[in-house]
Amino acid sequence: MSTLGILVVIAWLLTSILPAHSAPEPGRDCDSSWGQNSLTPPPVSSPPINTPSGYFSWGAHVYLDGYGRWWTWNFVRNLNDPKGTKLPFTWEKGRIARSTLFPLEGGSVACSSDFIDAPAQIEPVIDPNAPIEYGINRVVQGAVVFQKPPPTPVNGPSNNPPAISRESQGGITTQPLGTDPATSVQRDGTFNAAPRETSERKSPTISILQTSYRDANDEKQHIRVLFSSDRTSDRFEITIQKEPENLVVGVSDFLKALNKDQAAQIESSFKEQGIQLTQGSLGTFAGPEAREAMFLTADDPLLSNGLLFIGTGPKLVVSYSAPPSVNAQRRQALLIVFDADHRPIAAKRMDILIPEQMR
Repeated sequence: MSTLGILVVIAWLLTSILPAHSAPEPGRDCDSSWGQNSLTPPPVSSPPINTPSGYFSWGAHVYLDGYGRWWTWNFVRNLNDPKGTKLPFTWEKGRIARSTLFPLEGGSVACSSDFIDAPAQIEPVIDPNAPIEYGINRVVQGAVVFQKPPPTPVNGPSNNPPAISRESQGGITTQPLGTDPATSVQRDGTFNAAPRETSERKSPTISILQTSYRDANDEKQHIRVLFSSDRTSDRFEITIQKEPENLVVGVSDFLKALNKDQAAQIESSFKEQGIQLTQGSLGTFAGPEAREAMFLTADDPLLSNGLLFIGTGPKLVVSYSAPPSVNAQRRQALLIVFDADHRPIAAKRMDILIPEQMR
């Protein structure tokens, strides 16, 4: 067989063996190689960061799944050995945090993934200002994330800063994504303006948090929480999946953004599925130290309406009605994962769809 023939066979074997890109499998720690695809921008990663407050690395990636959907994926890895220094941190734009009560142990990873509401042919762009705060003293470390391209200006040039070029900038290596974040590279190498978002139809939101922690028996438990929201013809639907199922999940109280009938429908749906539902403040549910343990401030708007605490159970789907004439709006929300004793373990910022009329 010729050299060319051998290369063709090898290429065929690789494409046959390598799995299709999908969300992380439940029951395993997240992996910094997850979701990498040669057809999408290469991941951005840091060299090891070693200070008295922590020894870790971080990474950001964006990729297309098999359904033509863009996903962002951000991770923080504690580079200490399992018995070494643990790492509490918050990465606001990376949309993930680990509390000071359950810091990330050595050798473990915490990762966050979100579905981006953007067409497949429009690549997300880099936000170069996405710092990480870590350690008890809240040391600040520079980082970057990928985000949805901003809307194209109606008139005049864009005022957005240029995308980062492929060079070392404070230990960060990135790939050029175009001359301006308002434009993106298509698969054929040409540039297209990012489409303007319309209010008629919003894509569903899908957010995933994965990490691990040690329970009261000192056994390592893998955490996977998925939160999604969608708008159908006459309803809004919310799906929550969590492992282990004995964890409690707190979500920014979106019930207060709904009318009484819609809120009653959700509460009834929780009750029918045997899921305990509690409304209240973070401090009342988890104690006065919980807010600072999660690096949250007293004036954080995502805490202003309290939280909706969802009890044990592996999966639940709730919905409420809304006339087809009512559009959906995206609203940022906060998700916090608690252990059985109501101690916060990890948190994630995410988007949720609610009726546009309820502001």
